[in-house]
Amino acid sequence: MSTPIKHIHGAQTTRLPIGPLSLRVLNSTAHHILLTCTLAPHSCGFPLLGNTKVSATFHLVRGSARFSTCSHNSLDAQVDEVDVAEGSTISAPPHSFYGFGNPFEEEVEIFCVYSPGSWLGALEEWSAFAASNPWTGEEGKEIMRKAGCIFPGDEPHPEDDDDEELAFSPGLRCMA
Repeated sequence: MSTPIKHIHGAQTTRLPIGPLSLRVLNSTAHHILLTCTLAPHSCGFPLLGNTKVSATFHLVRGSARFSTCSHNSLDAQVDEVDVAEGSTISAPPHSFYGFGNPFEEEVEIFCVYSPGSWLGALEEWSAFAASNPWTGEEGKEIMRKAGCIFPGDEPHPEDDDDEELAFSPGLRCMA
């Protein structure tokens, strides 16, 4: 027996404001999250972070963004930046460090796919916290650390590598 398709009307999607980011959850399962991220011109987006459990794919639907990455977990690691144009895709496997912002003149919209779907709880908690607190402060980072995020200079935890199946080689990949 087949499973019927699911139609989610735009008005039924969940919106999660986090600082200058506006996230709209399109679909969420245990296996993945699909969402759009809108970022105003001349604003920061996600701070540089790594996630030990979640892979992320970002496709630029409209506008341009600047993605940042570093090769290892250190406060003095060189941060490389790449400007990514509309139509391009960025892939960030588990254990890679990435962040993004919009230093450009027009709003950017990014289609995001996260796997596995457990990441949604952290985004919801971060959004609720950011409604009345500095979203990139230490308390905001603690919310993200509970979901497997690490920030440059964080000490790794033994449970960070508990899923060998997701232990890809670190790196940020851009497909233009």
